[in-house]
Amino acid sequence: MQKYKLPQSRIYASYFSGDMSSCLSLDDESRNTLQKYIGAERILPSMSKVDFWMADETGPCGPCIGFFHDCSDNNDGVDSVRNITNAKLVEICRLVFVEFDRQADGVLEPFQAKHVLTRINLECLAAILQKKESHYDLDVYAYVIRQVYSVSRITQVRLVLLIQMELIRHTA
Repeated sequence: MQKYKLPQSRIYASYFSGDMSSCLSLDDESRNTLQKYIGAERILPSMSKVDFWMADETGPCGPCIGFFHDCSDNNDGVDSVRNITNAKLVEICRLVFVEFDRQADGVLEPFQAKHVLTRINLECLAAILQKKESHYDLDVYAYVIRQVYSVSRITQVRLVLLIQMELIRHTA
């Protein structure tokens, strides 16, 4: 965060708060480690299953932590973290601790060799750095959107909506 000059006061983190139905306990190791670097008031347990990653219904899975940047005007990301869908709190990075192999019957078998997956949301980070409301407003996309508009005469708003609908269709 220092490299990009993002204020530490705007960085929030979430961690896996446990899941009784799967007999998974709170990830206190991640919470304790995060507290060494981020103020405890900006570290919150997940309020959903967002902080437990699964490759599919079966296979590799594990708890994770998310890092968020508060883009709100009032610099109060606490309510946003509690509601991950809040657009003012943008996820910039997620670390997944791949520890288990979920079996077809739902049993979580521990892996002997554990590893970490890192996902960095480059479009979101670029939008924050360029102070853009959406990653569709980024300089790298502006040229493409202008070219499509010049050929199709579809308005930028409609073009972005069409792109979003197409992305949703392919990820659903």
